[in-house]
Amino acid sequence: MDAPAQTKTAYEIAAPDLPPAPERPKPVRVKPTRKPAEPDFDAMRLAAQIRRVEMGMTLKQMVARADASESAITGALYGYHDGSVRTWFAIAHALDMAVDELMATLERPMARVAA
Repeated sequence: MDAPAQTKTAYEIAAPDLPPAPERPKPVRVKPTRKPAEPDFDAMRLAAQIRRVEMGMTLKQMVARADASESAITGALYGYHDGSVRTWFAIAHALDMAVDELMATLERPMARVAA
């Protein structure tokens, strides 16, 4: 019986006099070592409230300074929802804070924000 014919790869057909192409390494799947941290919106809310009180500002005054609706501001500050990026920008502006300064509290434990 005849041996089955070997099929040639495209590389062997295109370059018959070159050495065979090196084998590709098999992909390695790496499982994440830890779950990504959840943003701590409570810490950001607390930091915003502390800043507002330090400035001697009422919530109504803060809403007047922010370019957002009262329901959006109070909803974000009191935890009815996480708030949109636009709302948090408005809150930071009303509190004379850089947005990145306020957003940095998302990754800090709440105890460190209050300290």
